[in-house]
Amino acid sequence: MHPATLGARRRLLGAGVAASVLAACALLLAGCSWFSGGRASQPSRNEVRLGDFYFEPNELEARVGQEVTLTLRNVGATVHNFRIDEFGVDQDVEVGRDATITFTPDQAGTFRIICDIPGHVEAGMVATLLGRA
Repeated sequence: MHPATLGARRRLLGAGVAASVLAACALLLAGCSWFSGGRASQPSRNEVRLGDFYFEPNELEARVGQEVTLTLRNVGATVHNFRIDEFGVDQDVEVGRDATITFTPDQAGTFRIICDIPGHVEAGMVATLLGRA
C-alpha cells in the first residue's frame, strides 16, 4: 500500500473515532437531563402533560432532598389531578390550564402518581415517581 494512502486512512480512522467519542459524550449528557441530574441545591423543573387518561411522561425520577418544580399542563377535555400521597402533592388542573407545583422528596422508593378524578385511575391515568437516594 502506498504510504500516502495509509496516512490518509489513519487520519480518517482517527477522525471517525473522535466523532464517535463526541457522540457518546453527547448521549451521556442528554441522559443526565430531567430529574436525575444536578446538585441538591438546584431545583428540578419539567413539564408533565395531563391528557385524557394519561400522564406524559408516565415515569419521573427525582433525587431525595432535591426540590422538584413541575409545570402540569392539562391538554385533555376534562379537569385532571396530579397526586402523590407520600409527598403531600395534590393539584387539580382545569382544562387548557397550567399549574405549577413544588415538592422535595424525603425518601427513596417507587411512588404512585394518580389522577384522583373519579374513574380516571381505572381508565389508566397512573404514573410512577422513582425517588433516588
